[in-house]
Amino acid sequence: MTSRFSVRRDGIIDASLSPDHEMFNRALADSVSSEAPRGALRPGLSTYWIDRAEQRARQAALDGSPEPVASGNVAFLRIEGSYVVAAYEFDPDGDDAEAVPLEVFLDLLGKWRRRVVEAGGGSGPEAQMMSGPGTRPAGPASD
Repeated sequence: MTSRFSVRRDGIIDASLSPDHEMFNRALADSVSSEAPRGALRPGLSTYWIDRAEQRARQAALDGSPEPVASGNVAFLRIEGSYVVAAYEFDPDGDDAEAVPLEVFLDLLGKWRRRVVEAGGGSGPEAQMMSGPGTRPAGPASD
């Protein structure tokens, strides 16, 4: 599977897999972003959501948690065995769900993270810093 990246006019970097993974790409775009969370001390390009998805995916793979590792407005990503399942919140039967190997997902996140860092985006503790106590970041696709 081929990783693809594009850069928006505002400098935010988007990631996807080859076009034949339409559902996965939709869920990824809805639930993971290279844009800093609302309230970040350093707005703009950031690894925050990418790092969060990676950490949650690795933990869910270890403990078998069925909870989403990333979610957006209408779609989510969760771990099932050695796969990442992309599905819509409103599709309880999973008719439109699509699965990709966990290692492909982690590889995509790693490449995406490197591109964000190379482009000058915030990462590590800098990406985690929020503008005040109790500030809760919004998801990448929420307003």
